[in-house]
Amino acid sequence: MEPDIKAKKAAEREAKNAAVEDREESVSSMEPMRFAEGSQHRAPLSELAFQLGTCSTGFKNSLPAGVVSALSELVRTMNCYYSNLIEGHNT
Repeated sequence: MEPDIKAKKAAEREAKNAAVEDREESVSSMEPMRFAEGSQHRAPLSELAFQLGTCSTGFKNSLPAGVVSALSELVRTMNCYYSNLIEGHNT
């Protein structure tokens, strides 16, 4: 990436971060992160989650072992990077 493009992207990122307002809300206001037993959305979403798990297992099993390990390392690195960004760490 060219230096001027990098600088522009960095400036955009800083401007976005400066615009974020911390309202000091409690994290516990998001808990529990699940649907109530009586929710009309619980059954369809549970079914979708099950299908996603089944499809992802089938996809993983269809890949050669070398690809699985390489993808695992890549995803692990991406997760670390984005988790740090979410937490406000400059990575």
